[in-house]
Amino acid sequence: MLLISPLFHMYRLKNTSALLICCFVIICGYTLGYFLSDTAIFLHGIKNIPSSVLTFKIEVFCNIFFKNLLVGLSIAIIGFLTSGFAAIIILFWNGMMIGSFLKTYQISDSIIHYFAYHGIFEITAFLCLGMFGLQGISFYVNLFRNNKYDLIFQKEQLIYPFILLIIAGIIESLLISNFV
Repeated sequence: MLLISPLFHMYRLKNTSALLICCFVIICGYTLGYFLSDTAIFLHGIKNIPSSVLTFKIEVFCNIFFKNLLVGLSIAIIGFLTSGFAAIIILFWNGMMIGSFLKTYQISDSIIHYFAYHGIFEITAFLCLGMFGLQGISFYVNLFRNNKYDLIFQKEQLIYPFILLIIAGIIESLLISNFV
């Protein structure tokens, strides 16, 4: 909730329903992915984590960041152009992948503990971008009803999620470079 409360202020509470829709879609996707996954592979916890020496590989970061950026921009831009339809599909798919991954690999608490850190930032960024994608609905409704081009775009709507994706990419690349 710590990361989500600034979103309400950034979007001035007008897109609360868009945020709730995005959360609902990703949770439904997670639930479906978790229960439809039928195989279980047990991974055991990370036992020895060398906290003194963490290596950062820029190529790992760039690969992760650009894939997340592509997903995020697809959620926002293609979602906007399709009146939010693509945003809902992509968020649902991401939720399914998370649920399926957690069910398939039966990850122990210690691994979840480390990999959850990047997910907080990544999922929050995707939710913000999903809110932007869902704005396409109101844009097209106003355009066809009133013949008004009523798009209020704030640069923060894309800058904050971009920063969150950078943070998530750094954390995930540190984890992958050091523990996988």
